[in-house]
Amino acid sequence: MKKEAKIKLENVPFYFTNKKVEALENAFSLFIETLDEYALNNNLEQSQIASIKQLVIETYINKKASYFLEQKLANISTYLGNAINITGQKTNLESGITNVFYYKNNRHLVHND
Repeated sequence: MKKEAKIKLENVPFYFTNKKVEALENAFSLFIETLDEYALNNNLEQSQIASIKQLVIETYINKKASYFLEQKLANISTYLGNAINITGQKTNLESGITNVFYYKNNRHLVHND
């Protein structure tokens, strides 16, 4: 098994990684290498190899997409949960905003006198 240098892709917007994705990528590369070795040892036709690889690639892409959506939806869920908690505390926020607004208006009226 050959080792590949990992490229740092933190600035690429569509690149994401977590432990599930890393395990999926390792399993995918290992499966493809094993399939190639099996095909060489058993003299499989290119059409058979291509159809098997196509099925594996489709499954890999679907699984990686589901992991991507799972991660993004978890982030959105956390954001919405925090927003709902803040709106639940709306009475405290309104009194603080009202007090600041009233203070600014009083200061403005005193300044004009």
